[in-house]
Amino acid sequence: MKQHRKISVDGYVTVLDKDKSGNPLQVALDAADFSRYIVNMDKDAQQLLNLIDNHVHISGLIVSENSLGNPIIKIKTCRVIAERNTNS
Repeated sequence: MKQHRKISVDGYVTVLDKDKSGNPLQVALDAADFSRYIVNMDKDAQQLLNLIDNHVHISGLIVSENSLGNPIIKIKTCRVIAERNTNS
């Protein structure tokens, strides 16, 4: 069995997929080095749905990768670094 790799990364939570009503279903973390980490949307990751466009630090495990080669991560911890500016 392949060993999962630990990861700790900062980035912005972005929406990858929405339902018909526009609610986010799938999110990713876009890092400063232009890497994109797809979030495994399990129970621990549901909090990210409320953190769209926020700058966060997440720790977790890379569990696989998608067809484009982007790592899929399982979130262990998430901390907000900076909230999005809602005054626009």
